[in-house]
Amino acid sequence: MASHPASAIDFFADDGVLEMPYVAQIGMSPVYRGHDEIRGLFAKLAETIPTWRFRDVEIHMATDDKVFAEFHVDEPTVRPGRRFTQHFFALMVVRDGKITRLRETLDLVASARAFLPNGVHDIPA
Repeated sequence: MASHPASAIDFFADDGVLEMPYVAQIGMSPVYRGHDEIRGLFAKLAETIPTWRFRDVEIHMATDDKVFAEFHVDEPTVRPGRRFTQHFFALMVVRDGKITRLRETLDLVASARAFLPNGVHDIPA
């Protein structure tokens, strides 16, 4: 797995999909389709968290076409005094060595603190 989101695009199939179903609750898109949309998400991540690195990657299941893993990110954001401390769980579906579907769950409070201008105060009612 790439350690920085910008380099992770190479692991996706051209028609790959990245899903984060719960982020819709904080006003973010829950689905990114294809390289352009996924690259756009990765650019936003890198802009907000320039030192982003995946840490403590644990693969719990791996078959020919699926991987279930968990990993962490704990980095400062560009917003003074804020960190992005996240514990991800992800299911990856693979075809011909490329990710066709990546479905992640993550801590919405940590995401809101990092990505919304006023942190959790900006979570829609």
